[in-house]
Amino acid sequence: MNDLIYYDSIDLINQDKWRHFYKNHPKNNAFQSFEMYGFWNCLVNYKPFVFMAENSKGECLAFCTGVVAPVGKSKTKYHDKTALIYGGPLFLHNDNGLYDAFILKLGAFLKRISRFTEFRNLGRDPYLKDNFTKHKWEYIPKVNYLIQLDTEELVFSRFSRNKRREIRSSLKKGVEISYDKTEENIEVIYSILEKIYIRNDKKLTLPIPDLNFFIQLMKLEFTGLNMVSFEGKVIGGGFFLFDETYLYGWFRGSLNADFGFLDPDSVLDWSVMQFGLKKGISFFDYMGAGRKGWENNIRKYKSRFGGELVENGMYSRASNPLLFRIQNKFRRMIA
Repeated sequence: MNDLIYYDSIDLINQDKWRHFYKNHPKNNAFQSFEMYGFWNCLVNYKPFVFMAENSKGECLAFCTGVVAPVGKSKTKYHDKTALIYGGPLFLHNDNGLYDAFILKLGAFLKRISRFTEFRNLGRDPYLKDNFTKHKWEYIPKVNYLIQLDTEELVFSRFSRNKRREIRSSLKKGVEISYDKTEENIEVIYSILEKIYIRNDKKLTLPIPDLNFFIQLMKLEFTGLNMVSFEGKVIGGGFFLFDETYLYGWFRGSLNADFGFLDPDSVLDWSVMQFGLKKGISFFDYMGAGRKGWENNIRKYKSRFGGELVENGMYSRASNPLLFRIQNKFRRMIA
């Protein structure tokens, strides 16, 4: 693959070529769109990147985009700069030589711009596993739940009996659902999420983004919010993205401590699935259910919605492994 030409700057990439390659690829997702790059680019402390390979004829053969983002405990001022790629690289056709060449060059590029890199949500199967591990990427067997959105009746029928009863009961008691993308609703949902992140700081590995993150996110056409309220008080809400095939449940949370008797989390999840059904989207993507073989309460909760447990997998690598271990040890000591 000596004739490949690599581009690592958006200024060098033909944007129409990017859009065409992304739109026509069967493994694409909303996170890889040109519009998502623009979203990241308008935020403080987030730096989007793009990496592309073409042949001598100017034909795009491989493509990857993501963001270098602040990652770390929410109360810690030492946020790691981690490169996050949702969906991994896209290739024009199956070619093992192309896979190896692109992953090698991409890895060198990511090493220059970030301290740590994670490829997330690569699909139903461990995609490109041999090629990544050959180049010293660690494969982590992450799993995820996908909910097929065929018809409202079938989706609801696959929920556990208790889950169906809880949702019916909550709606009967007067829980209301809204999808209005107003700034007021964004702020109310954000305040709930902020409380959850502060309360669970020891458990959550990602800091919650600031309010402007969600205000800018909701300006994109392929994003939405859902909100549940009871007697005029908002008790839960979330933010999601969608494309032609998948609806991604990205951020969401509820005031379960005070309103657990209404099961707001379940109503939230059911309402976002209803949104997907109305849009004709094929699957609801829970965006993670932990590591394979490690049982946890989040996976147990998500399992009650009748979805398919799939192994998406994740690839990760530190740019400087020794320094990474030393810095992590130091930060744990002072946290």
